[in-house]
Amino acid sequence: MPTILQITFIVGLFLIIVGVFGGGIEVKEIRIPSLAPMSRIFSFVIGIVFVVVCIAFPGVFPPEGAMSLGKFKNDKVNNTEIADADSNIILDKVHHSDDLRMTFAFPFKMFILDTTQRKNGVLILMDADRHVRVKITRRPLPDVKDVRLGREQEREALEKVGYTFTYVAPEKEENWKNWYVLSGLTNDTVFYFKRWYLADGVGSIEFTFPIELRSVYDRLIPAMVQQLSFEGGPYVAAPTPTPAVPSNSTVRTKKEAEAPRNLRSR
Repeated sequence: MPTILQITFIVGLFLIIVGVFGGGIEVKEIRIPSLAPMSRIFSFVIGIVFVVVCIAFPGVFPPEGAMSLGKFKNDKVNNTEIADADSNIILDKVHHSDDLRMTFAFPFKMFILDTTQRKNGVLILMDADRHVRVKITRRPLPDVKDVRLGREQEREALEKVGYTFTYVAPEKEENWKNWYVLSGLTNDTVFYFKRWYLADGVGSIEFTFPIELRSVYDRLIPAMVQQLSFEGGPYVAAPTPTPAVPSNSTVRTKKEAEAPRNLRSR
């Protein structure tokens, strides 16, 4: 499907052609009548404006694949987020990081992207007041590469500094894979942390925002999480080593085992 940028550029070229030739153009069943001089000038100027905007300021157009963010609700059975189609929040900026090997989308009008800490495995999204609202990270795997133990250790550490939890996932044993979620409150700030144990690290997205913005982030979080992707695949635990089979030199037949007794009896 053509993007808005492409359509605007084509319309601009068409208006320039009409302005230059003055109409009287017929293509198949479409016929453009001849235009008066002022109409030709107006068409030419508008066409030039469209083309210049497309070439010089392509960022004013939503990129291909921009998504409308609807009202999201959480399906806790499958731990999936389902979007309705009606909302005015748009994830209109897609960013790919070669350093962190990840891709994500975010609303360009809401956030400012800070990549200065990318070498440390951190990308930051700030609001207009330069408050950090989202962190997307890729960290080395911990020594104990157990996602369940990782969740419990982080939960205990946060509880010690005053965090209160309102949602912890997975909630059911059968939903455990390579990820977990911790969400709740600390003072008047809402937090939502989701982490994935990957083959070579732990990928995370962390949201922190004032409680009065909860209605906005309740719709924003599922959309951004859904569009976030890390390269490298999930972490797979190494198989349990198979016990070594004793060598033949230590295995004796019944006859060999009784041989010394027979020799002593002689």
